[in-house]
Amino acid sequence: MTEKGYRILTTVFAASVLAVFGVDCSAELNGQQKSLAGVKLITVHVKCSDLAKDVGLDREEIRKSLTAQLENAGIKVVRPEIWSSLPGRCRLQASVDVYKPPHLDALIYNLKVEFVQAVTLARLSETKIDVTTWDRTWFAHGTEKRLAEYVPHNLKVLTAVFIRDHRRANSGSGEKADPEGAGDDPATTSVRPSEATNPGHGTGFIASKSSGVFHKPDCRWAQNISADNLVKYENRGEAIEAGKRPCKFCNP
Repeated sequence: MTEKGYRILTTVFAASVLAVFGVDCSAELNGQQKSLAGVKLITVHVKCSDLAKDVGLDREEIRKSLTAQLENAGIKVVRPEIWSSLPGRCRLQASVDVYKPPHLDALIYNLKVEFVQAVTLARLSETKIDVTTWDRTWFAHGTEKRLAEYVPHNLKVLTAVFIRDHRRANSGSGEKADPEGAGDDPATTSVRPSEATNPGHGTGFIASKSSGVFHKPDCRWAQNISADNLVKYENRGEAIEAGKRPCKFCNP
């Protein structure tokens, strides 16, 4: 297949994935979202193919980054070694598969973030098995030099969708999930609001009233904070005094 053919393939695939992700916040929870209800403790596991490691993608660095993202959003993460002792054996698994098509300079990468937990068979109530109850994938291409940037970023985007769905499943009120770490869907991740549309632009730091984290105004985790839920701080000390902690992504 020619380079143009691969570009068309990845563009079409990405577009289909984004269409699936564009879920209305007010819609009723689907089966995958409902499967996240009651989940309080999880572990994070990462798998990288040999070629992914060869181009410099480090499994442990990715795991730490996703762990920080989840903890920053209020989801408690424990050591991966103890996953089997957790209630429901709940774990978030990220897989990175990179391969080199012949006669093409770019590398193809396939990302998957899935939530695995123990479930009981309806016909055999005494039998429990571990199954994937929630998953998202990302398929694209890039140069070897750019994969170190693209892959971690897109894994964060997929994890942000998990955070959003986890919050919807556990909100108990049906309200739109707080955007801290969860409002960055793949369909909107590359769109940065302008000064006119971002109510927090120009202030020292901003936060959501319902979140314990404060951000720089241009932090992508803070882009969807509504005007009604927005809190502004002139300086870092004022935010900390108010009980907020710094965002681990933008490091305000």
